Amino acid sequence: MLIGILLLLGVTACNQIDPNLNLRAKSGVLDLRDWNWAITGSVSLQGEWAFFPRQLLAPEELPALPSAEADRIEVPGMWRDSDLTASPMPGHGYATYGLRVLLPEDAPPLSMKVIDAGTAYTVYVNGVKMHGAGVIGTTADSSIPDFKRLLFQLPQPSDRELHLVVQVSNYHYRSGGLWNHIALGPTEQLFMLYNESLAYSIGLASAISVIALYHLGLFSLRREDRSTLYFALFCLAIVVRILCTDERFITQLLPGIRYNNMVRLEFMSFLLAPPAALAFLGCVMPRCYVLWQLRAIQVTGVLLAAFVVVTDAALFTEVLPAFQSYLLFCCGFGLLILIQGVRLRVQMAQGFLIGFIIMSLMVINDVLVSIGVLQTPLLLAGVGLFCFIVIQAYAISLRSAQAYASITELTGELENYSADLEQKVEARTRELESANTTLERLAVLDGLTNVANRRKFDEELTRIWAEHRRRGNALSVLLCDIDQFKPYNDLYGHLQGDEALRRVARAIESALARPGDMVARFGGEEFVVLLPDTPIEGALQVAEKILLTVQTLHIPHQSSVSGELTISIGAASMVPGEGVAMAEILLQADQALYRSKTEGRNRITAAA
Repeated sequence: MLIGILLLLGVTACNQIDPNLNLRAKSGVLDLRDWNWAITGSVSLQGEWAFFPRQLLAPEELPALPSAEADRIEVPGMWRDSDLTASPMPGHGYATYGLRVLLPEDAPPLSMKVIDAGTAYTVYVNGVKMHGAGVIGTTADSSIPDFKRLLFQLPQPSDRELHLVVQVSNYHYRSGGLWNHIALGPTEQLFMLYNESLAYSIGLASAISVIALYHLGLFSLRREDRSTLYFALFCLAIVVRILCTDERFITQLLPGIRYNNMVRLEFMSFLLAPPAALAFLGCVMPRCYVLWQLRAIQVTGVLLAAFVVVTDAALFTEVLPAFQSYLLFCCGFGLLILIQGVRLRVQMAQGFLIGFIIMSLMVINDVLVSIGVLQTPLLLAGVGLFCFIVIQAYAISLRSAQAYASITELTGELENYSADLEQKVEARTRELESANTTLERLAVLDGLTNVANRRKFDEELTRIWAEHRRRGNALSVLLCDIDQFKPYNDLYGHLQGDEALRRVARAIESALARPGDMVARFGGEEFVVLLPDTPIEGALQVAEKILLTVQTLHIPHQSSVSGELTISIGAASMVPGEGVAMAEILLQADQALYRSKTEGRNRITAAA
């Protein structure tokens, strides 16, 4: 497909209307008497046409050309701010163009092609009305704009001269006039050029549409990679641009399209293409731009497109220079991203840069053509984009080839390791199982005292509370706090304090007789004992045993009244029931512990 499109571009470029700058109309007269139609083919009716501003003259009212009564104006071109002898023409208005064409004796049957004019016109040849587009008028209300590509055969002149009269009115664009090349040539050749131009537009738009659909398909498979979506949107915007500008082919696809809607599509396509293109570059080169600058440019493009949607063509075309400046600024910003990508050695950045420069130059060509600075016969943005797309497709192919080479290399390495892979997996699995077992145990143990931690206690209390509520059995809790532990730490040091915590934890654990009983570190120097199926009497017996076991440790403590390390215990017991919060038993045990502390320490207090 790519080869076919490239051949199509080459054939089309070789058969364009000759914009020979040496063959130009002067003072409303174009001399073609020495023109060889067989060799040089069709000709562009460019140069100085006779111009009658603010007049709609019938052919019989036009003076003989050249005429001192007529002003002169360049065609193709716009009449706004033209260098006229009379007062300058504003963008809106009406006028009559005249051209006298001198033909050779052996001139073949001729035809004329008019792409469009701004923005309503009627063509007369030798006094006969041939064709037109829209309705010309002297006011905005009486004028109806239209863009219509015309190709019509001319009557055979009897005197070897063509007298062309074109009436033009414009009240719906920023400027009016014969702004496109008007072609004159042998009928057969001009129709052939017409078909080639049509094939060029269809082929280019179709090729880019296929690439856009391909990238949309890629995005549907990998939605996390948005570069393909942005590139597809960029391609679709350019397709719309091609259909609206290259030979106005959209009028063939949508014969009933209104003038305002077609102009809106044309403007929106080049306002929304830059944000999509920059978003694509931002995805493939994320380290090469400042994010807020990119977002500002994208938001600006969307706002300008919204302005085009909600306003009339007569209004938004007035700010065309601002739109074109925005487009050129986006080209410059994209160029900076690519240069930064080359500097940072981003993959394929050089290829992207070359393609982007080609595309940007052709976009600049279109901008300069639209404002009348250049007179090239073709709008080339579509060709530039196609070059950029080809380079991007090559980049994707290169990345795919490199990925395939890497996969092949990795496959060979995997085959070399396949013999002992299962053994390694089994060994690692055993190691992981052992590590997981250790981790599970450590996750529920206090790292210092090696008894259950607070998390494990909370889980067990929740489970046992629910069981006892179903069965209606009593549940008891003991809160144990080491007396005067801070002074102990200050006097003997933290290492000795840690050792004391470990010994007390082991002593409490040794005092528990049943498998279901549990001791956990509650926080700091506090421990909690969970006693399932135990009333308060049983809890007090266990508490007494814990108290005595700690005393038998005989851990010296100069700040204690007894001269040894002691503990205080608060005991609480209840039968879980409806409306009783689980935290209530801990609250009661904590209050009982507080009374043990205030009543002299080294004692047991039961909750009231």
